[in-house]
Amino acid sequence: MLTRRESRLTIAVYLIILGFCVVYSLFAARNVINTMRSARDHFAAAECNRKIYAIGGMDTADSYLDEIMEIDPDTGRGKVIGHLPSPRADLAAVEVGGKIYAIGGYDGQNFTDQIVEIDPSTKDVMVIGYLPSARAFLGAVKAGSKIWAIGGWDGKHYLDDVLVMDPANGEANVVAHLP
Repeated sequence: MLTRRESRLTIAVYLIILGFCVVYSLFAARNVINTMRSARDHFAAAECNRKIYAIGGMDTADSYLDEIMEIDPDTGRGKVIGHLPSPRADLAAVEVGGKIYAIGGYDGQNFTDQIVEIDPSTKDVMVIGYLPSARAFLGAVKAGSKIWAIGGWDGKHYLDDVLVMDPANGEANVVAHLP
């Protein structure tokens, strides 16, 4: 039979162990919540206002994703801030003027010609224009206030287009062809 003092000591030890388990669980949950939801590849990435954005892609089950993930490099925390109009992978992304532009992509069956504007400050996502033809696997870069997109694959042909896109009006025009 335990004495009154031993009973109190036993209860105190159990409470300390329980408290440690609760604190550890909260810490572990914080680290799980703040990581990307799943491993992914074939996504586009861009930097805007000291945050990194992972856009679309595929998960380990080869499912196409529509998530727009914001990652804070200072804290390592990530969160979904929005969704593309449809899941897609193998797209390009570029930041211009505090907004991100997701260009083209492939959903497993169809290639897209969409130019999608993502505003990280408001979390708004909208289609602002279309490429001259649908494509994935293209390269894109910002030059001044314009976006230049080069090449890609439309499911049948490698593309040699050099496109200039104006984020202000969503227009995309072929200005040259690769040699």
